[in-house]
Amino acid sequence: MPPLNGSGTAIDTSAMGLRKMIAVAGSAAGAHVAIEASVDGGVTFAPVLVLPKDHATIASLVVEVVAQFMRVHVVGRTPKAPFTCEIDIGSAEAAVTAFTAIPLPDGDGPGPTVEIASFGDASTFVASGTFPDATITLEISQDGLQFVPVVTFRHAGAWHTTIREAFVRAYVVRAPGAPFTATLAMGAVHIALPVGDDHVDGDAIAMSAEARELVTDAPAYVHRAIELHEQRAQREAEERERNHQREIEAQERVRLEEKEARQRDLDAQERARQHDLEAQERQRQRAHELALVAADRADRSRLLVVLTASAAALVVVGGVIALFIAGQPVSAEHLIAGAMIFASGVGVGRGSADKKPPPAGN
Repeated sequence: MPPLNGSGTAIDTSAMGLRKMIAVAGSAAGAHVAIEASVDGGVTFAPVLVLPKDHATIASLVVEVVAQFMRVHVVGRTPKAPFTCEIDIGSAEAAVTAFTAIPLPDGDGPGPTVEIASFGDASTFVASGTFPDATITLEISQDGLQFVPVVTFRHAGAWHTTIREAFVRAYVVRAPGAPFTATLAMGAVHIALPVGDDHVDGDAIAMSAEARELVTDAPAYVHRAIELHEQRAQREAEERERNHQREIEAQERVRLEEKEARQRDLDAQERARQHDLEAQERQRQRAHELALVAADRADRSRLLVVLTASAAALVVVGGVIALFIAGQPVSAEHLIAGAMIFASGVGVGRGSADKKPPPAGN
């Protein structure tokens, strides 16, 4: 275990079997801890196991990997946080291991063929170095002529599988203008029976897809672990923000709907008020029109009375004039009667002229 952040001292694990027991004790206090393996003599390493967050509660883990050397890498450790994590690596299996580099071509295409017929079936491949936007595809063949791809490395990392073919090679596709410092190596072991026991205590860890991505992501795996953690936290924060925004939008929609409902009520009340005012206005107009008609009828009736009285007065006056012409005496009664009839007609006409219909709108 390193005293601070970084890599610890590598130990020789070439004599260990395929199944390696990782004994974990203590707490990493939130730091990222990973087990790294090397198949090129300890020159380059790649992570093969990233401890879960609750590793302090795990007594032992089992990982299958062929490795010449293994070490612990720690990042995120702080002096203020108590760090008591301790890790031991062991194996109860006998091992016959073999390791070799797989040469890469100078340009694009297949590299030199490597014979691995004498190697064991269980194989671990480690790609290291920098090769952005490039690919390194591992190809296998039984006859050394016809090759088939089995895995493609798009970044540095480790990959473990079982291979029974006799030949391997690398097929490279470089990115124009991009740096390319990649290397590829492998280790293999003949699977043998355990020494002195038929099993290894401990439970094999079932890793999530994210953990597997971390395990196969070599030199930058710690940064990737932190990055994935931060991305997860960012996604959770964004999801909370989206939920909060949806709540705000829902509240805003409710507020707008309530406002629109209130406005509709106000508009309906205003329309009802306008309707009532228009009805009242129509009633006043109708009453005024009826009053005008009634006044017109009254005027006509009074005019008829005046005309009748005037006609009667003319008859009396005519009678008086006739008596006068005939030399007959005209009595005072005749004059009084004519005056009264005339005065009655004039009074009726004056009363009709003085009366006016009510104004509209009252």
